[in-house]
Amino acid sequence: MDMVGKIQKFEIVGIIIFVALVAIVFVFWNNNAQDFIGSDKVMTAVEITQFEEKYGWTPPFGFTEKQLIQFMKDNPDATPKELETGAKEAQFKANIFSDNEIGFSFNYPKDMFIMDGTVDENDNYRKLVIPKSYVEEGEQKIQDFIAVVITVSTNESFGLPLEWLNKPESGADLLKGYSELDIDGQKAISMNGADWVVVNTPDNKYQLSIATIPHENPSWLLQNAMKSIVESIIFKKN
Repeated sequence: MDMVGKIQKFEIVGIIIFVALVAIVFVFWNNNAQDFIGSDKVMTAVEITQFEEKYGWTPPFGFTEKQLIQFMKDNPDATPKELETGAKEAQFKANIFSDNEIGFSFNYPKDMFIMDGTVDENDNYRKLVIPKSYVEEGEQKIQDFIAVVITVSTNESFGLPLEWLNKPESGADLLKGYSELDIDGQKAISMNGADWVVVNTPDNKYQLSIATIPHENPSWLLQNAMKSIVESIIFKKN
């Protein structure tokens, strides 16, 4: 083989090696990109604290690190206070509800809205997730009312969800069957074909009851809202 042929051979080998290296780098970057731009998982309370220490502002519950990093990139001149305020506004627009006092957040469908269902200061904390069409179409007849109801009670003597559901005052019929769920690390009980879920906060200070109205044969709209809420609940952890 003459010198030109040897050079061409080395060039071809070099190109093959270069392409292989590019492919390896691409695969590595694609598989590890989330390590560089943040996680896709909703941040826990500990991760929020770490985020605050690193970036100087506290985001609300319900966001991923990836979303918040992109938010900061989109607003490079914003102050920490402006970023915090903007994140809370974005949370509202993104159909994410959070309550820092109780210490939980959840997502709900964009065709729904949240209404305060607490009657007075002596009543339990209650939120109603209702179709937006109720607002658009005006007042609905009481017999047509549908909602997902999130009720929060102080867990003074309720105990664990299954213990409370076993009590006569709960109104539950465990003979009809139930299943156990994991909601952000908390053992929850699902009744009535997943149309009623009971779970305690991590500190057992509060008990959440999430149910559809009507309880039996809820519409697909309510089933979808219930699923979105239950699967997205995040608790504040000490």
